[in-house]
Amino acid sequence: MRLRLLSVIVLAGLAAAGPSAAQTVPSASADSLAALRSRYAADIAAAEALYGEGANAESAERYAEAFRQLAEPSSTDLYNAACAAALAGAVGRSFGFLHRAVEAGWEDEAWMGEDPDLDTLRTYPGLWAELGVAVDRSMQRRYGEAYDPALVAELAVLRERDQGIRAEWTAIQERYGFPIPDSIGGPFKERWRQVDAEVLAEVEALVGEHGWLGKHKVGQQGAQTAFLVIQHAPLEVQERYLPMLAQAVAEGESEPWHLAFLTDRVRMRRGEPQVYGTQMRLDEGTGVLTFFPIEDEANVDARRESVGLGTLAEYARQNGFTYEPPGLD
Repeated sequence: MRLRLLSVIVLAGLAAAGPSAAQTVPSASADSLAALRSRYAADIAAAEALYGEGANAESAERYAEAFRQLAEPSSTDLYNAACAAALAGAVGRSFGFLHRAVEAGWEDEAWMGEDPDLDTLRTYPGLWAELGVAVDRSMQRRYGEAYDPALVAELAVLRERDQGIRAEWTAIQERYGFPIPDSIGGPFKERWRQVDAEVLAEVEALVGEHGWLGKHKVGQQGAQTAFLVIQHAPLEVQERYLPMLAQAVAEGESEPWHLAFLTDRVRMRRGEPQVYGTQMRLDEGTGVLTFFPIEDEANVDARRESVGLGTLAEYARQNGFTYEPPGLD
């Protein structure tokens, strides 16, 4: 399923939405658009709950019901529907959902290729190959002649290295709890630093050769990979690339939330309050998460909304703790 935690943010739901396969839009006179969206959201929530319970056939059917309510479902919802259908053994339905997800903007082919929910589909190599061709064609249509599949593939490898070492750390935390023994944490963190340094060097070399790795060159996932690696870099590197990222966002080549995260990371490291509330700190003795200080905290949700992020309370819940806005006991 798509609930794949990256080290800086829970990315659920941030995949681009776009036109899906043709559907009949329910008449506005029968139901307002607001009511349709509300019903869609309720169906999606129910489908996700059914998936979580292992009721995959019912989940896939609830997703399909949601898609009948809204002519342009998100690529992420379509992808999740494909996962539920695949787990239910509905292979044809799952491939159908995946093709619609690609048309709607899903482009993380690397994750699609390793997602265990889709293992059944990969036993049909011909159909799976057709899906890969559909992704490539969709990306070419979306991004044009500047799109570089070889560069995308190179960034996918770097993304796996960047995220893989962090997934290992999460597994260590889950195995040993807090505090993690120095005999385990010390050697691992040294290897982590080495991986980060190697991946950063490769990304910097690519940026030096190709310029900022924006969406029209490498797609959304590639652009996100460049941002993630810089997000994990030393402060002086982040400060050097912050203006370049700001220009990429202004030109539509990177997402506004990328800039929000990097801005907060730089300010945090300078000892300044963050702006968007993206940065948390972990007490390694207790495993408790809290937010770093936030500038003008009373208005942080408005700033988060302006860059496409949910509320601070939602973000805290996604990361396993409770946030109380200022002024509340």
